[in-house]
Order: sequence, then C-alpha cells, then structure tokens
Amino acid sequence: MLNSLSDTARTILISAANNPQISLATSIAQECESHHKAQAAIHELTSFGLIVPNVDGGFDFRDSNTIDAVRQSDAIPLGIATS
Repeated sequence: MLNSLSDTARTILISAANNPQISLATSIAQECESHHKAQAAIHELTSFGLIVPNVDGGFDFRDSNTIDAVRQSDAIPLGIATS
C-alpha cells in the first residue's frame, strides 16, 4: 500500500511510524513547505484510512496495527515489495 502513496505522504507516514516521539503533525510540518501540500498529504492519508483525526484537532495513526505494518513495509526493499 505504501507504494500507492505520493512521496510526500509516504515520507510523512514512515517518519512518524519510525519516530514515535515525533507526532504526525510535526512530521507533516517538517515535510510540507506549503499549506496546500500539507492538506493534500493529510487528505491522501485519511482517504487511505491510515490516519484519523484526534480529539485535540491533530491526527493519529488509525491503530497500532497500522504503525506496525508501516514499519514492516518500510523494512522491505522497494524492489521486493513490488515483485
């Protein structure tokens, strides 16, 4: 599934999954230099059901299984993952 994401959305997701001390909001801010790019990435990640809005107005991973799957997918070399 990660291969279906844009480079920006994939980078945000992998960064946040592999660095639990960094929030999704921080990961988005670090990767997106414009509001438009951030909104597009958020839309993409919520459309895929990978992140959900939280009660504080930010975003969270859908669940811990999502985080684990992202981490495992990131550990597989891209050529093998698409074969």
